[in-house]
Amino acid sequence: MSDIVQLTVSDFADLFGTTVGDFSSGVQAMIEKCDFRFVRLDVARQRQIMDMIQKRLEEDTPLFARAGEKRQGRWQEGWSENLHEFEESGCDVEKLVPKYYDRPGTPVRLLGEYVEPVSSQFELNLRRVFAQWLFEKYFIEASAVYEFGCGSGMNLAMLAQMYPKKQIVGLDWATASRDIVEVMRARCGWHVRGEVFDMFKPTMDGDFGAQSALLAFHALEQLGRNFDSFLQFVLERKFACFVHVDGIEELYDPHSPIDALALQFHRKRNYLSGYLSHLQKLVSVGSVQLVRVHRVHVGNLYHDAYSYIVWRPL
Repeated sequence: MSDIVQLTVSDFADLFGTTVGDFSSGVQAMIEKCDFRFVRLDVARQRQIMDMIQKRLEEDTPLFARAGEKRQGRWQEGWSENLHEFEESGCDVEKLVPKYYDRPGTPVRLLGEYVEPVSSQFELNLRRVFAQWLFEKYFIEASAVYEFGCGSGMNLAMLAQMYPKKQIVGLDWATASRDIVEVMRARCGWHVRGEVFDMFKPTMDGDFGAQSALLAFHALEQLGRNFDSFLQFVLERKFACFVHVDGIEELYDPHSPIDALALQFHRKRNYLSGYLSHLQKLVSVGSVQLVRVHRVHVGNLYHDAYSYIVWRPL
């Protein structure tokens, strides 16, 4: 192992594909407050991690259950746990953190290699910094924000406090997610609304609003290749922009050993596939504009989950 390294504000700007000048004082303060130290690993340790991941990918384990419609019950179970803890705590927003972030001692992916964070909160805090910057950059002029697959409500809590005058709407196929949002509205007094919404069978009356923004953060991955109905549903309605965060299949380099493993994981989990390519086809016929596509080279042990696509209808 080598010496401990610290991610700087400049490093974050490079990761997110922007400049330090694009960061608000609040974003910079978040970076400086959190422990973003990590240890770079030698070649032998990198190889050991890759071998471990490859072995897991070859096994038939519930850890890599395929995403899709049959997983609805599992998400209901998970978000129900967050709902219970959120209510019992008197609406402590820390109780909205999804349980899959609780993996102390686990290496993460960073800039094309595996590293070992000093803090068990490394990925979670990086996610928070990223979300704060992303929401400031793309939602400041939106009249409302609709989040598809809002899950535990973690993003909604952040948005409601950042933009108290905007309508924040959480949409999810789990009733527990809707209930979390309703607790936020009733007990926190936030301008939020929750609705049950199935991305596999999307239905909704009316438009979002021409100045509204749409968000999907670690949600569209569940659709696999079955995104056509959802995308058509969205395109039939008026809105200003769509911000999408996920592992993006087309952005991996299949010739890179670490990316090849991420692609195996992505496909084994049946995650979103062909979506960016489909958007690019819509660009070619003048239906949409791709505002930004950027790979964020950071993720958990298995894949880079924070790449983003920002697009708008024409």
